[in-house]
Amino acid sequence: MKHSYKDDFGRVELEPLEEENIESLRVLRNRERKHFIHTDIIEPLDQRNWYERYLHKSGDIMFQAMLQQRFVGACALYGMSDGKAEFGRLVIDRESAGIKGLGFDTTACACKIGFEQLKLSEIWLKVLSDNIAAVKTYEKCGFLLLEEANGISHMHIRYNEFERKMNGWRSKY
Repeated sequence: MKHSYKDDFGRVELEPLEEENIESLRVLRNRERKHFIHTDIIEPLDQRNWYERYLHKSGDIMFQAMLQQRFVGACALYGMSDGKAEFGRLVIDRESAGIKGLGFDTTACACKIGFEQLKLSEIWLKVLSDNIAAVKTYEKCGFLLLEEANGISHMHIRYNEFERKMNGWRSKY
């Protein structure tokens, strides 16, 4: 949905996904599809149609991750209901960014927006259990494992846990 939420954390700034970056997102998503639960190739027309539907879908906000005003990835908070949302669609262009840890910065920033601006009480996610780098990133952000089934880890974080983590990070960032 169209939104105006934005914030920064560490080295990234999250802002609303702009139409000018949906092709870069598509190419990046296709390149990294092995890390996603749904691994289908996305064609340009499919991406455009998805973006048009997304603009009118409530409870679904996409962010573009920017590093020094350059697109380096994306993520989303979606399925928002009753103070909860799912975090996902995280993809970072590590090749062009040339910097490690942007997944952490992006995830932490999305949680910061979710808890501080959207007033969520809980954020949850699903991740492939064998995607060790992603699981470690989410654990570093404070996500806790709820269950693992069929190769998918279900994790969540509540506001108070995130706030405790943020207090520790404030001295570093």
